[in-house]
Amino acid sequence: MDKRVDWLLETLDRLAELLDTEYAAIMSGDLQSLQAINELKASTFDELSSVGAVDVSQGVSSGEDGCVEWFQDDRISGKLTWCRGLNERNGRLIGERMSYIRRALPVLCGVRQEGRYSQSGKVY
Repeated sequence: MDKRVDWLLETLDRLAELLDTEYAAIMSGDLQSLQAINELKASTFDELSSVGAVDVSQGVSSGEDGCVEWFQDDRISGKLTWCRGLNERNGRLIGERMSYIRRALPVLCGVRQEGRYSQSGKVY
């Protein structure tokens, strides 16, 4: 079991690094890096799911092959919580950026929006 726990801890460390790298790429708008990072992240999630360590969609133990015991280890549960937090942070940032883009597109395309004021103060 120790080898499996060590592997899981190392994999979660790798995932945390990927999530921090993803954050930096989002902040800098580096789309090429984001694509590569997302491929690595998907591969890492697949690895974790394939051994029954986590249900990627829920971030919890699948309960197969004694994996529930893994989550009684504070190191593992702590790293899982940390990775979930990093992933949620990145998701919020992407959501904020998407919201900004949705609001900016009509302005950039010259589309008039209701409820906007002209320089003279008239609503158009």
